[in-house]
Amino acid sequence: MAGIIEAFYGPIWSDNDREAVIDTLAPRGFSFYHYAPKTDPQVRKDWRHNWPDDRAERLTRLGEHCHDQGMAFGLGLNPLGLQRTFSDSHRRDLLKRLRQINAIGPDHLLILFDDERGDVADLADHQSRILDFVGEHANAGRLYCCPTYFSDDPMLDDLFGARPENYLSGLGGRLDPSIRIYWTGPQVCSHTISSEHLTGVSERLGRKPAFWDNYPVNDSPAMIRQLHLRPFINYPVDLDELVTDHAANPALQAHLSLIPLLALSSFYRVGPHRDRKSTFREAAESVVGREIAASLEADLPLLQDRGRDRLSEEERRNLRNRYGQFGHPAAREILRWLDGGYEGAGPLAPGFDQ
Repeated sequence: MAGIIEAFYGPIWSDNDREAVIDTLAPRGFSFYHYAPKTDPQVRKDWRHNWPDDRAERLTRLGEHCHDQGMAFGLGLNPLGLQRTFSDSHRRDLLKRLRQINAIGPDHLLILFDDERGDVADLADHQSRILDFVGEHANAGRLYCCPTYFSDDPMLDDLFGARPENYLSGLGGRLDPSIRIYWTGPQVCSHTISSEHLTGVSERLGRKPAFWDNYPVNDSPAMIRQLHLRPFINYPVDLDELVTDHAANPALQAHLSLIPLLALSSFYRVGPHRDRKSTFREAAESVVGREIAASLEADLPLLQDRGRDRLSEEERRNLRNRYGQFGHPAAREILRWLDGGYEGAGPLAPGFDQ
């Protein structure tokens, strides 16, 4: 049910980071890992070009590591521009990529149409034909699609053009019923999501959505100055009955992401009514140990609420001194964050790489 979709902008995690995340979350009930970072050139900007051989080998090993830990492995592809035209040359480019992806052998394949202009005539029809082609040539056992308009948030219309009328129902009606469709909720980053909302989305799609949860991701220019550490909030009690999957998009900080991700595991194990402080403390101690966890709990108002740019020089110095004494990778992530080491994340203007 719960899984990871590594699909943020900004510095890409190391292979060691991914393995640490998989090793921590697999025993806690996370069942899949979807690899689709926006700044991997072969996922998005240079999607027509194969991964270099060494990178393809590393992705193959990542899939094997997932399988060793009992998780399914997925790869994402953002075929920019194809929804405007799907010519013979485009089909050849896509087929070449699918052949390499088939050789890597993911269990799941994600075709992503997010973060590009969508004010295209017959958008749903264009995208469904691309998914039909992928279905004919891909070996993955399960296909996922992220629509261009993956939320009801009007921000998407402002950024990528007004959505075509009845786009969501048109796409759901055209796609094979086995294809799972990602949805982020009423907003791009939904702070709450209701049973009624998800039921309505299911009616429009003609299937339950796969919930793409944009928390604890912090890759936008507005969010990069904050560390998202507190537990997930405001899920309906019956969430697992309303969606096919719950994929969390993690933060730029792999090890710190584990704290809210373990809290998500707690939501599915014991329900949503547990005290949030206790949930945070248990997750943090599991990831970083009792001493660092106590510091993080005390510093939440600075790290998550105030954020880096609103800290005084004295507060920054105190945080550096406090976490600089620890050798844990999560503590090093805090120091890198304080020094602006994650800058440059976040999507650029519409059409930036089409």
